[in-house]
Amino acid sequence: MRYFLFILLLFPLTVHELIAQSFSCSVSKQQVAVGERFKISYRIENMQARDFRAPTFDGFSIVGGPMQSQNMTVVNGAMSQSTEISYYLSAQRTGSITIEPASIVSGNRTIKSNVIEMEVGGSAMSSSSNNPPASNTPSPPSTSVPSNLSSQDIFITASANRQSVFEGEQVQLT
Repeated sequence: MRYFLFILLLFPLTVHELIAQSFSCSVSKQQVAVGERFKISYRIENMQARDFRAPTFDGFSIVGGPMQSQNMTVVNGAMSQSTEISYYLSAQRTGSITIEPASIVSGNRTIKSNVIEMEVGGSAMSSSSNNPPASNTPSPPSTSVPSNLSSQDIFITASANRQSVFEGEQVQLT
């Protein structure tokens, strides 16, 4: 009877270890041009992780991030959870560039993600096949761009659908 209880108590621990655990890296594009932006995501699945350490991203500049999202799903009583940490990067030089693995600590182990190989070509050029045919609509007046602006500068304008709101009321921002 004691043996049966011992086995019964160990069963939940072994089932937990059978759940697929992973730490992986993916990119939105494998080939980019210099200055082109892309997304790199690190996904932690079904494990309690701490101390996320991103690589140095040599050859790239960080345009946005880190951004973190968490997801938990329960399907037929089986729970799975994931955490995704994302960055937006911009390539700074041409050639084949290796993005080294990130690392996390889970329990007593240090786990590393996979390595990503990126191909970076020359600067991006817009193709004429992507442009719509010319129409008779007037074009907006051209404005000169000040010389002190860089490709990292950005201007955002937003408008709200309401001017005054109550606490908890939804506001649409476009």
